[in-house]
Amino acid sequence: MNGLYVLTSPRKTGEDPWHYVRAVIAAAEIEHLPNPKWFVVDGTPEDVEQLQAIAGPSWGIVLYERPPGQWLGGNKCPYWRLIELAYELTQPGDEALLLEDDLEFAPNALLRMLLLQVPRDVAAVLYYNGFLFRQPEMYPGLWRTPAPIKGCQAVKFARQTLELLVRWKSADFEWQAYNESDVALGVAQTRLRLRFASHLPDLVQHVGDVSAVFHGMIAEAGITDEIERVGADHSITSDRRSVNYCGPH
Repeated sequence: MNGLYVLTSPRKTGEDPWHYVRAVIAAAEIEHLPNPKWFVVDGTPEDVEQLQAIAGPSWGIVLYERPPGQWLGGNKCPYWRLIELAYELTQPGDEALLLEDDLEFAPNALLRMLLLQVPRDVAAVLYYNGFLFRQPEMYPGLWRTPAPIKGCQAVKFARQTLELLVRWKSADFEWQAYNESDVALGVAQTRLRLRFASHLPDLVQHVGDVSAVFHGMIAEAGITDEIERVGADHSITSDRRSVNYCGPH
């Protein structure tokens, strides 16, 4: 059976550090999702305990704990742990839906994403394409685009694709050169000649305020001026929402 795998972490802003992930849990409950459901938590053992109390026994939770001394930010390493977990638990012939947590869902989006099979001529299906398709009211369907992936909000992988990505991390030092999950995945897509399809309309909407990954990149670049930081935030936030989302507006 196809499984659902979600990458999450507690947010440091706002009163509720788990306000994004609650929407994922609620969507799964509303749709009475029978599929296996897993979180990978980029955090601490205490974070796992908090999330388990919120999610309940129907969700499995795995901790990704950053190695001591790791100074780079970004979400590449925890995202690849999500890929590895999905590969470990997905049976041959099945598929896995991988999500980031800061999403809004169209009606029955989870079941629709889980039930639609990845076509044989592609390695994965993208259900969020806000970065790639900026023109509203695109024709519905599965678009085979030559553009590399941009954004990992909602991707359904065939199991053989997960296996290729797990092996690529171990076999190719180039994986180490990138800090963001979608950049590393785009490089893997090119190197391994993987073809992805974009599902339109988008079944999820990105609702995150500002990318925590992007903030990490700003810090690593040594940008400390508040005006520069706010300007950089605005430049990326304005392009994060899909104009082809089929859910409530």
